[in-house]
Amino acid sequence: MGAQLRHQPTSSPHGFAATFLRAEGIFGPRVTIFDAAWSYRFIGGGPLGDASGAGYFELGPAFAFVSGAPPAPDHRVLGARASVSFDGYLGPVLLGVTLGYHGGVPLGGPRDAWEGAATSLLRLGLAFDL
Repeated sequence: MGAQLRHQPTSSPHGFAATFLRAEGIFGPRVTIFDAAWSYRFIGGGPLGDASGAGYFELGPAFAFVSGAPPAPDHRVLGARASVSFDGYLGPVLLGVTLGYHGGVPLGGPRDAWEGAATSLLRLGLAFDL
């Protein structure tokens, strides 16, 4: 579960996305991720119509809180996010998918040199053409 706020001007392919994500693996850790990403629209553009779509490449910093990852204690990870997103719009309703990777360096205590996870997200939301 999570939330995303995206600002993508119709006049430019460059935008911004900020995301909060809370995930828990079946046998794995609980992870809370905060990230901010530069967004580049490579498909779509222009004002939202009755039915339209868009594709984005996103890259930016990420910060995560990790718990329940034995044998390591609860810890934080500082790193980055790289992803590609595809959105379909039907009026103000958005249905999207994001495929990406979050990875970084654990902070504090005994740790691995690198931690990362492939992510896939389904998104349902509202889009406003302001």
